[in-house]
Amino acid sequence: MLLNIDNIPTIKGYDKIVLAGNLTKPAGYLPEFPKTLYEFTTLKEQGKLPKLTPQLLNWFWRMVKASLVNKGLGVAAVQIGLQKNMFVIQESDKVFRVYIHPTYSVDSSSVVINEEEACLSVPKLSLIVPRNSVILASWFEFNENEELVYKNELLEGMYAKVFQHETDHNLAISIIDRTNELNRAKKRTLLKSLR
Repeated sequence: MLLNIDNIPTIKGYDKIVLAGNLTKPAGYLPEFPKTLYEFTTLKEQGKLPKLTPQLLNWFWRMVKASLVNKGLGVAAVQIGLQKNMFVIQESDKVFRVYIHPTYSVDSSSVVINEEEACLSVPKLSLIVPRNSVILASWFEFNENEELVYKNELLEGMYAKVFQHETDHNLAISIIDRTNELNRAKKRTLLKSLR
């Protein structure tokens, strides 16, 4: 689902970003949503696909607002305290895409690139993080008719990097966990300081 910030509703306050030291458990699946393409196909055949609800739409907008306020490229639901397996990524100046139950696999053409990466959950710190250059991303989203659809796309470069980064949040993994720059003791100390 694409969300244009020109249409952002009034949301009182904004969700503060959860610090990396407090991301302790993986995000939960939205129970009524399919987790696999097979489940999606079965539910679609049975006419039982979940609908876009006002609560879901509110969650999506909360992630967008948190990303905008904190000047991020994306925000995972767990970063604003929602234990849900979804995130948003900014696709252009005014448009964000919502990813529900996102997963990815590494494409055979991919190489590992070590680049500096920052994170809203790890303020004022950038670390060198290894990421795959090309991934096959899969997710669910609502289309323009508010119908749930399954999507997959080959992502490269920055989009691949951000998709992997936000997926990590859903698994309670931060850039501190991913970096090779710090030894285990320094990682533990840094995570404790972010609580």
